[in-house]
Amino acid sequence: MILVAAGLPALSGGAWRRAVTVVAVYGLLIQAIGVYCYPEGRWDRLPVSVDRHPERLWDWWDNPIARTVRGGAAREPYEVVEAAVGGG
Repeated sequence: MILVAAGLPALSGGAWRRAVTVVAVYGLLIQAIGVYCYPEGRWDRLPVSVDRHPERLWDWWDNPIARTVRGGAAREPYEVVEAAVGGG
């Protein structure tokens, strides 16, 4: 993101600047979903493992990003860190 911000002034056209900004914000949101919500959607193993049925990778209606968002925030990893810092 720092490199995107540093390179943004080099874009001369307003349309290019807006396009790069939109794509950068989209990328940031996708990363935030991965950090705060994964693995709550359990897309890779429910209803069947993606390892056994790789065709699921091309299913536009059941995609990992939307399923992870619907799963909500993941608390377990943060509870483990909280317990470790708190001495428990």
